[in-house]
Amino acid sequence: MRASLLLCAALVLVGAACRPAGQSAASGAASVAPSGPGAAADRAPDLVVQTLDGQTFRLSDHRGQPVVLFFTASWCASCVPEIGNLNRLYELYREQGLQVVVVSIDPSDTPADFQRFKQLARGGDYVWALDRGGQAALAYQVKSLETKVLVGRDGRIVARHVGREPFEAARAAVESAL
Repeated sequence: MRASLLLCAALVLVGAACRPAGQSAASGAASVAPSGPGAAADRAPDLVVQTLDGQTFRLSDHRGQPVVLFFTASWCASCVPEIGNLNRLYELYREQGLQVVVVSIDPSDTPADFQRFKQLARGGDYVWALDRGGQAALAYQVKSLETKVLVGRDGRIVARHVGREPFEAARAAVESAL
């Protein structure tokens, strides 16, 4: 509970709203980022995060591959079903270059905390990372846990979804980015 309060305080400081773990976002609807030739608004910020194995993941190093970013925290029980969907997506599309990156935006999460969450959620063999300075949450305007952002091969945001998303909708979004 203390961790969720700290996260909420951090998100409020960056101008975001917060909701308790286990509660879905009010709308729950996916939104597609604006698109068009050269539109700067839909270019994905260069995410740079520390992975659980101590490496650095840099989104710009994965240009040419579709990337699913999922923002969560080690205590987010309601996020576990989405981890299951990410596992399925990764298994279906990793051979086509799909990358999945699960990022804890809780500043109090330690690598050990997030590793335990990964094990409990039965997370896949993709990138698990910590947003140490809160820059990823700020850059991606994360206002709630269970935020998923799909970045296309060209580095532009293809789709954004907050809350639980039916697998087939997530699959269709990923297929549009392949």
